[in-house]
Amino acid sequence: QSIQESNGKITEEKTSVFQMTERNGLTYLRLTYHGKVAKDEGQSDPGFEVAFEMNKPAYKEGDTLIFRGESSRKCWLYVFNVSIEGIFTLLLPNEFEKELFLLANSALQLPVKSNRYAFIAEISNSGNIPVSSKKPQTEIIYALFYKGSEPLFTYSDRIKTEWSFVEFNKLLLQIPKNMRDSKFISYTVHP
Repeated sequence: QSIQESNGKITEEKTSVFQMTERNGLTYLRLTYHGKVAKDEGQSDPGFEVAFEMNKPAYKEGDTLIFRGESSRKCWLYVFNVSIEGIFTLLLPNEFEKELFLLANSALQLPVKSNRYAFIAEISNSGNIPVSSKKPQTEIIYALFYKGSEPLFTYSDRIKTEWSFVEFNKLLLQIPKNMRDSKFISYTVHP
């Protein structure tokens, strides 16, 4: 059974092992999950339409990831990688693109053609794993579009760049629904 959100965002969670048993050489865990859900108040803006895509759905380790974002309204764009552990890591803005502002009805390809940086596909924690033992890994890119007059934040050396699932939900709840939209894209990295 999977954990899902319906009309809110999970803002607190606690998982604990209730019972551990072994049968036929396999270990089974019975878990309990307790979570608090805060209602995501307000209405989305039906005129705020966004699109976000990647250059392909699957990559070989070492391939370059390319993104394309577009919005019907002028807005700020924030791009996060969501790891298999549920950690949201800020990819954009970054030290090369301090802030990303989209004009209405115009597309932006990232990284921009400057070639100052690239996003390279890799399998997490693969440093000491022999190539023959690596397995494909699926992660998620989360694109957040925010149409406020000022950015939520700009990149600096002091900016927080990683959030847990719960921390990220708390961040989203601070942004009115009519001021934001988002897209999730899953991708797979093959050894």
